[in-house]
Formats: sequence, structure tokens, C-alpha cells
Amino acid sequence: MIVPPSVYFGVVVGSVVAFGFHVLIGHQRRSSLFYWPFGLSGFLAGGMAARQVGLDYMLVGDVSVLTGILGALIGLTLAHLLFA
Repeated sequence: MIVPPSVYFGVVVGSVVAFGFHVLIGHQRRSSLFYWPFGLSGFLAGGMAARQVGLDYMLVGDVSVLTGILGALIGLTLAHLLFA
């Protein structure tokens, strides 16, 4: 089974956002891997929400980058506030 390139691109962008969030805002006592699932799931949720609403600007292939990043930031902020 071949994985589409958009999946790899989404994982890379979601990971960059999650690790960047850890560097800028995250606690030093927490591992950066703590934020990674929240960044990926937020990126996925943001991309899915954009597709449902019909927002099709800032697309890279099939990936809605802007709304994915916004979703990742919302997920990361919620995780930081709830679990910090």
C-alpha cells in the first residue's frame, strides 16, 4: 500500500509546529514528545475542518496548511493549559 505524499507532508508540518511550540512555550521538564501527538491531531483536525467548511486557500497539494497550523496551535495550547 502506497502512502500519499500529502500524508508525509502533513506529518512533517504538524511535527515542526509541535516541536516549535515546545521550544517557544513548552516547559523544560516535559519532553518535546509530549506535545507531538497533540500537534499532529490538531493539524489533522484543522485540515479536516477546512475541508468540511470548504476553505481551499493556502493549499499545498491536498493539505490545507494554514488551517492545519491553526488547528495544531489550538490543540497544543489546550494540551499546555490542561496538562501543565
